[in-house]
Amino acid sequence: MINTYKPLAPNNTLLTLLMFIAMSLSYAQEQYVASDIPPELLKNANSVMRLRQTTVDIPTIEKMIITEKQVITVLNKSGNKHVEACSYYDDYTKIRKVEVTYLDADGKELRNYKKRDFVDASAVDGGTLYSDNRMLCGYYTPSEYPYTVIFETEVETQNTAGIPSLYPVVDYLSSTEQLQFDINYGPDASLKLKHFNEQDVIAFESRQGGYSFSLNNFKAIFPEAYGPSRGDFVPYIIFGLESFYLAGVKGNAKDWNSFGAWMDTYLLDGTSQIPDKTKQEVKQLVAGETTNRGKAKKVYEYMQDRTRYISVQLGLGGWKPMPAAEVDDLGYGDCKALTNYTKSLLEAVDVPSYYTVVNAGNTQNGILSEFTSMQGNHVILAVPEDDDYMWLECTSQSAPFDFNGSFTDNREVLLVTPEGGKIVTTTHYAPEDNYQINKGTLEVKADGSIVAQITMKSGGLQYDNKAGIEVLTAEKQDLRYKDYWDYINNISINSIELTDNRDMIEYTEEVTFEASSYTSAAGKDLILNVNAFNRRTFIPKRYRERQLGVKIIRGYKDYDEIEIKLPEGYTLEEVPTPKEVDSPYGIYKSSITKKDESTLIYTREYITLEGTFPKEKYADYRSFRRQITKNDNQKIILKSL
Repeated sequence: MINTYKPLAPNNTLLTLLMFIAMSLSYAQEQYVASDIPPELLKNANSVMRLRQTTVDIPTIEKMIITEKQVITVLNKSGNKHVEACSYYDDYTKIRKVEVTYLDADGKELRNYKKRDFVDASAVDGGTLYSDNRMLCGYYTPSEYPYTVIFETEVETQNTAGIPSLYPVVDYLSSTEQLQFDINYGPDASLKLKHFNEQDVIAFESRQGGYSFSLNNFKAIFPEAYGPSRGDFVPYIIFGLESFYLAGVKGNAKDWNSFGAWMDTYLLDGTSQIPDKTKQEVKQLVAGETTNRGKAKKVYEYMQDRTRYISVQLGLGGWKPMPAAEVDDLGYGDCKALTNYTKSLLEAVDVPSYYTVVNAGNTQNGILSEFTSMQGNHVILAVPEDDDYMWLECTSQSAPFDFNGSFTDNREVLLVTPEGGKIVTTTHYAPEDNYQINKGTLEVKADGSIVAQITMKSGGLQYDNKAGIEVLTAEKQDLRYKDYWDYINNISINSIELTDNRDMIEYTEEVTFEASSYTSAAGKDLILNVNAFNRRTFIPKRYRERQLGVKIIRGYKDYDEIEIKLPEGYTLEEVPTPKEVDSPYGIYKSSITKKDESTLIYTREYITLEGTFPKEKYADYRSFRRQITKNDNQKIILKSL
């Protein structure tokens, strides 16, 4: 039988209409009208992630393709920081596609950038001397709010050491309407993952060669004073490969021992050679020392005197340190290079030390020891001593020997040894270690003015807060102390003497000042606030419905002993009852005693205790702080004779 079917001739009008409808439907889907955002996602939000769709394909351990589409509506100026329309690349990473579209509140297009329109810039700050990390950015300055950003990227990389993690929100004060995360892997890629802070809000589906995750309507988190960090309570998932590639080198992350051995072999091997002249210098330097501590201290200070910190992000994905010989010649390096250089100097005098990877920062978030992967943002040096370690911060020219400070204290870190990796914890400073001892005199005049002299000695993490004041200009020092005693009106700083004792890790401040109208009059009598030097005036914010628990990260101890000289013709008739507060959050004691009829002794001890407490205890904690403030504001009446 003959087939008599003939295709219809194209109808140009019909085709045009169909194309217009298709384009209109597509455009309608992309409008993202701001008024369509569910009201519950607007609460506490400066931005809303309308859609975050991520697909990670790992066909082999040498290749990863990341495709992502982010649609975020910025509600106000504060939400601008939640937008990063940038895609990153280097010698091992190629940007296949990048496009960004900006829409107004009604979803109408304001601006569109194709790849050719993006700005190509360095991906590191101006403090970095060398780096092969770059980025393409589609910058836009909004004139009205709200507006929406549609950012689409596709990146192919040969580095599979760092797989994107799944976080439900981009930051505090940002909510997420829809999140979809898919990860696919080939037969030779041994993928592992770990959930943290599970709350059954992330839907999970496992399949052959991959996983799918989804989440809807995750509300914005309002940051609360003395709350835990986001990583302590927000659910998230991290991923890794047991075998991976980094800048063309195969790595092993089966466990920390294997991972540390890989780092020692591929990151540190061949980088420790230093010139014979330098070896002889450090050997002569430590000739009189009989202990590893004494040798290590002299070598550390030698390194500090002849090097300075400059960021250099090159070599094996920015993880491999530049050779020690280059640091010796140039006199600078980044944390990796300076740490490795110090390690090499110590090797020359037969002192063992270990290159150590750390998550540095004030929050004490350490290496996630239960999940072996590329982690950390900083490197320090560990020198073994008995069953403990001496810790060296090699990027600072002024840091004391064997002192962590709040940048690296009390957290799990990865020691890289020839035998493999080892997770240990850096120094934990107890409250009595973080001391400030104040001793001084307060001379009260009959006209209400005061003349004051104070010596403040600070150690531990309180030393960390003070070190560096001596390098400020005289004007800035003056302003600093006026700000420190901002509760004293009409203050005039007369003298400042500062001593940084790096051997004892103690900072001494000797300050004299005077102030008019410090006391107030009550007829012929004077009302005196006895705590002129160390007064707590801040009371934590009250929350109608506290959402987060309480976390006091570090403990401190303050002790004050002040001699108060009364003006001639005045006396203290009644000595006040000592003040005392004892709670899980801290201990406070203060008292006033008579040395003689014209001299009082004011003593005060305040210990802040670290700890984690449920949100229901925040009111108690706030009440404790309010009581401290009240006691520090104690006044006495000096009777006129």
